[in-house]
Amino acid sequence: MTKSSFFILVLILFIITSCKTEKKKNFTIERSKDIAAKNKAHNELLDIEKEQGWSLLFDGKSLEGWHLFNKPDSTKFSAWEVRDGMIFCNATDESKLFGDLVTDKAYENYELQFDWQMALRGNGGAFINVQETPEYKATYNTGVEYQLLEPEHMDTKTPLKRPGTIWGLTPQLNTVEANPVGQWNSTRII
Repeated sequence: MTKSSFFILVLILFIITSCKTEKKKNFTIERSKDIAAKNKAHNELLDIEKEQGWSLLFDGKSLEGWHLFNKPDSTKFSAWEVRDGMIFCNATDESKLFGDLVTDKAYENYELQFDWQMALRGNGGAFINVQETPEYKATYNTGVEYQLLEPEHMDTKTPLKRPGTIWGLTPQLNTVEANPVGQWNSTRII
């Protein structure tokens, strides 16, 4: 066997062994929400989220940090309560104070993410950029409403009132459907 034949044989063996297919792990990006769901960590910020500047608006246990619009210290008398780690409006208890729930702290240049579900034919919303001053009697007098509707609600097919619209101002640019009763919806407002 000549030196060149031997060299080619060694080269072929090297290529074959170096190209051996090995089952490699696929690279995956894990989102903080996925990690939280996997670890059953709800209403908690992960260290990476804290580092990224996120603030937790709801601790899953109390309405601390919240009050009714233009009514400081009102949450203990309101229809809003915490049930099973969720903010819930008890609309059937007429002895309670009703109104829109707002954060104690004002935010600007924010990204708001939350999950929500509605009762059958339920109607709600997230008012954004609300200004609390005595001359405004309601949140809708000062901020816009991101519409939340259960799919069976009569306004679901009305273009300016669909879930995910800025109520009354503009139709959805990318039509999506809300999930029905008992299923979660996710919202991100930038």
